[in-house]
Amino acid sequence: MGKQLRNFEGRIDAVSQPRFAADRNVWVLMVKENGKWIAVVSRNEEKIKAHYDLIEAKRIAQTINTLIQATSLSASKVRTAEYAFSLLEKHSVEDQALVRAAELFAKQQPVLSSPLLSECSSRFLIKQKKRNLSTTTYNDYVYLLKELCQDFEGKRIAEITPTMWTAFIEKRKHPVTQRARFIYLKSFLNFCAGKNNPEATESKWIDRVPLYWETPKTEVQEIVSYSFDEVVDLLKRANTNGTLGFFVMRLFSMMRTHEYRRFIELGGETVGTNRFIDVENGRITINNFVYRKRGQSENRGRYYSELPQAFRQWLEYFKAEGTSLWVKPKVITKMLKKSKNPKDRSHNILRHTAITFHALRFSDPLRTSYVAGNSVGIVTNHYLNMNIPKSDAESFYDLTPIKAKELGII
Repeated sequence: MGKQLRNFEGRIDAVSQPRFAADRNVWVLMVKENGKWIAVVSRNEEKIKAHYDLIEAKRIAQTINTLIQATSLSASKVRTAEYAFSLLEKHSVEDQALVRAAELFAKQQPVLSSPLLSECSSRFLIKQKKRNLSTTTYNDYVYLLKELCQDFEGKRIAEITPTMWTAFIEKRKHPVTQRARFIYLKSFLNFCAGKNNPEATESKWIDRVPLYWETPKTEVQEIVSYSFDEVVDLLKRANTNGTLGFFVMRLFSMMRTHEYRRFIELGGETVGTNRFIDVENGRITINNFVYRKRGQSENRGRYYSELPQAFRQWLEYFKAEGTSLWVKPKVITKMLKKSKNPKDRSHNILRHTAITFHALRFSDPLRTSYVAGNSVGIVTNHYLNMNIPKSDAESFYDLTPIKAKELGII
């Protein structure tokens, strides 16, 4: 880099055109500053002439009381700065407004550089699709993130504040729905913060999970399940429309709705063809493809071993009769809608009843929770109806096909 020519900050009285001094082989520029002549020397003709133009412009500016400062900015950057300052002057006349605006922009740069919420949502759903999630859980993520992208359309993930997340959760007034939204959002935001997200491990989309919502306390509702007499009535109606195999299997196996659907789809529709049913050894296998809870482990799943005698006899009966264990959901819905028993329209009542009867009959919470695929706490707090007498559970596990004929079920 060449030597910088002298800059003049004082009063410029006069400036002469650069001349070439042949004896010294240099260009000479004479400037009269504060009444004193000063020589500026350079071997570069172009450089010294440009310097002359700058000093002459300063001299002229001083005569009309205008200040010209030397700057390293290009002409385009100077014009951009002038435009930015003119925008700020509409809101503030302070000299430091542009500086403060630049500082604020620098602080906001991480937010502005974070990906759009819609992009984060798409990448998260791609990851969830690869996991061994149930169809219901995956669809819940899809519906929630679709609503989220609609509410915050065009926003970047780091722009959404904790207050905005809280407002989104509380859009739904029911505490159970709010809690579910909180759990799903926490999983999504952990992904955005880098958890199991290779795209955000080095440069996180957000620095932290901005959720500060607290689950409200709610009044515990009574768990709804069938009594033994109601089960008998249900099975009588089921036998008339060809759904007996479905209801008996749901009440004895304790499987979830989506688990049972995959149990039939992957295994087979009858006892004789279903590869998960082993009548001879009295065992039902619910492997990871049926269970389809969190995790990818090939060993994840459970076994219903040492089947109760009544359940085993039903399986033998269905095998001999070639009874179908499956029915279209709309058939069940139509049957329950026509029922005079309001319990028939209660959510998840078959699983509630199955777990209640098993827990009361065998008095072994670990055994019940293992076969049902839940923890003991979940079974106790969400499935066990303590208002059902133990005698009903004992009667249910005495309900063999022979007993069913005596009761008029078959």
